[in-house]
Amino acid sequence: MSVLNAMGQLLIMNIFHELRRVVYVNLPVIIYEASLAVTVDNMNKRRRIRKMRTFEALKV
Repeated sequence: MSVLNAMGQLLIMNIFHELRRVVYVNLPVIIYEASLAVTVDNMNKRRRIRKMRTFEALKV
């Protein structure tokens, strides 16, 4: 029984180690993509605001 327990613990530790490695490898990519999405969103908002301003300027 103790052998099975040890094997199970080893397996769990291996799985956690792999997960941690995957997270550490992908974390910068995730952060980069998130910041990129935020930047694009902000740019779109600014462009929309600029369009509104030019429209108001033309209206006046």
